[in-house]
Amino acid sequence: MFWLSPLLHTKTWADTPRAVSLLRQAIIASPKNPKYYVDFATLSYNHDSYQVGIDMIDAGLTQLPKS
Repeated sequence: MFWLSPLLHTKTWADTPRAVSLLRQAIIASPKNPKYYVDFATLSYNHDSYQVGIDMIDAGLTQLPKS
C-alpha cells in the first residue's frame, strides 16, 4: 500500500473509487494501522468529502484510542 499514499494527495487522480476500495481493504486487513485511516481521511478531504474524512478519523480513534 505504500505506493498508494502519494496518489491520495491530488484531486485529479482519476481512480478514486479504486483508492477507496484499496484503503477499505487495508483497514479491514490491518485495523490497528493508523496510516490507513489518515490516508482515507486525506483522500476524503481532497475530494471535499469532509464528513467522510471525519467519520474515518473517528473510526480510527475507536480502534486506536491512544493515538
